[in-house]
Amino acid sequence: MENSKNISYGPLCPLLPIALNKHLKAYELEHDDFYTITDKKGFKYYRVDIKHTDFSKLKKIIEECKNIENKNWNAQSDFYEYIMERDLLIYILKDNKIAGFFLLSYWVSDRYIVFGFDEAIVKKVYRGVNLALAMCGLASRTLYLKFSKQKQKFKYVMQILTPNISVINGIYKYRFLFATMEASTFKPDKNLMKIHDKLLLREKTTLVNKDYSFFFENIFPGSIKKTDKKIKCPEKLKKMIPPEVDFIKRGDSFAFLASFSMLTCLPGITTLMFKCFGKKYLTNNNIGIFLKNLLL
Repeated sequence: MENSKNISYGPLCPLLPIALNKHLKAYELEHDDFYTITDKKGFKYYRVDIKHTDFSKLKKIIEECKNIENKNWNAQSDFYEYIMERDLLIYILKDNKIAGFFLLSYWVSDRYIVFGFDEAIVKKVYRGVNLALAMCGLASRTLYLKFSKQKQKFKYVMQILTPNISVINGIYKYRFLFATMEASTFKPDKNLMKIHDKLLLREKTTLVNKDYSFFFENIFPGSIKKTDKKIKCPEKLKKMIPPEVDFIKRGDSFAFLASFSMLTCLPGITTLMFKCFGKKYLTNNNIGIFLKNLLL
């Protein structure tokens, strides 16, 4: 399968304002240009447009994120190399320390913006207060604002790659949430299958079994710890999973894709932002209705 000329492998333009290269020393965690909003519980949220920021000055921020990852996840690659391939970093500060972080990447194929929530980790002490959900909402709002200013009418494809059978079960359980979308892994159309095939190219992998779409081979080798706990899958989900799949040792992955229009996603993003940040987000200079710091 040849590489499509209509795939863009990187940002068309900055996600965030470019006003960052004037600083000579390494950025502090509380760097003003990264600050975005404070939530109702006093957690401060910061955004970094990775592709348009001097990466050499992000060491303090990345080191803290790396330490959090090492305590919660079996890393598959060097964290610095991994984060350089992403587009947006969101991190949360509490008491001048990072409480959690979130990574997003995206690519453009024809009129589809394919975005992935690559990683979301929150320190155990801060779990249970929807910080990961808030970062997801903020990332979605950031991406929406970027492409809503474009003349071309784009559509979105959400991409989730996971080797975790519990997560796969959860996605299947709540599949009704995607019923209004144009297509999803559970009900694909020809356009979504084109994205599926291009994603295989991007991940430089193959299907576990050519007769079973959406299960990619060797994406997260060794990242899931073996457990004696048996997780039951619904019969319909079992029929979707290739018999030779190996989530543990080989690190095979389930690919969940869902396509939808920009108009369709706006109510969901707005509801999520209200839930996490309250109505004050509407007047926020960075992500509100009357933007002063335009993304484009």
